[in-house]
Amino acid sequence: MQTAIQHSTFPDGGFVLHRITFPMFAGRFSAWFAADGTLLDAEAISDRRRVSQVKRDGIKWGYIRAVGKRYVHPSS
Repeated sequence: MQTAIQHSTFPDGGFVLHRITFPMFAGRFSAWFAADGTLLDAEAISDRRRVSQVKRDGIKWGYIRAVGKRYVHPSS
């Protein structure tokens, strides 16, 4: 079952995404971004609800970074 990504924005323009999923990876991901879409941190939540950090600049990090870019609001 696919669930919608949860998106929350911080006062400084940064944002967090929860329930990020990919067909090629088990579990789901949460990630924190700066206002410009820079990925700051990410964690993987396994199907057994175990939490682990996502390796910076690894393949999962790249996929998550691409998802985050879709949520950046262009400057006026």
